[in-house]
Amino acid sequence: MRADRALQFCVVLMAVIVAALSVAGSMRALYLLPALLPMALLGAAEAASLPEVVQRRVAIAGYALFGVAALALWGLCLIVVGHGPPPAWLPLGNWLPLDVQPRAGQLAVGLAAMTTATWALAFPHVIRSRIASVAACALGVTLLWLLLATLWMPWINAAKSYRAMFDDMRLHLPSTFNCVNSIYLGESEAAMLDYEGGIVAVPLEKLPRSRCDLVWEQDNQSDVSDPPDPTWTLLWSGHRPGDGKERHRLFMRQEGLEINDHW
Repeated sequence: MRADRALQFCVVLMAVIVAALSVAGSMRALYLLPALLPMALLGAAEAASLPEVVQRRVAIAGYALFGVAALALWGLCLIVVGHGPPPAWLPLGNWLPLDVQPRAGQLAVGLAAMTTATWALAFPHVIRSRIASVAACALGVTLLWLLLATLWMPWINAAKSYRAMFDDMRLHLPSTFNCVNSIYLGESEAAMLDYEGGIVAVPLEKLPRSRCDLVWEQDNQSDVSDPPDPTWTLLWSGHRPGDGKERHRLFMRQEGLEINDHW
């Protein structure tokens, strides 16, 4: 196995990716996604050496586990479609907005049904495969992702989208302002502020002497502290539907005051 050039390439590729990200200017777990491909290939090569009886049992267990998860996704979707909001004992409100329940289209439902049937019919062939354990887990993960991307995507999109939040924010914007400073605004959130809100934020962390009329702050909903600067007046506060952690606040600077040296 060590002399296999394909495996050697996977090891080198994974090492290069990790090394490059280690010295990068910014690092997030999302940036490690390209390393999953060589890591998956290395894991699959090792799984092929497992005994056949282990492969078969893992495959059966994988099909059972992912089958229960798929039934749960289908069942919850049917509950929402047939009876409206899900039962109170389901803690879906922690991740999804209960007041918004978009329905999947006919094409999405048909694709989800076809995918589920194909997954079920593939079971006899997977059991006889040389890498039955890997194949069963890979097909199970693919099935769940496709069900989420078809049956549940409208609901997930409603929870993760910034559009409703920025629409509400626009109602509180003053008629005229020169620019918007930002504090602790993440890279993704700054891009969405530009895309959805049409505002290019000027970060105070990098340009502390910048003086815009408005200041945008990103923090946690659990934070009950006062404005970062006592001279700022709160104009608006909001978050995405179904998001119980992230919060955004928009402040206006008072006229005729000196720049706070902290920023």
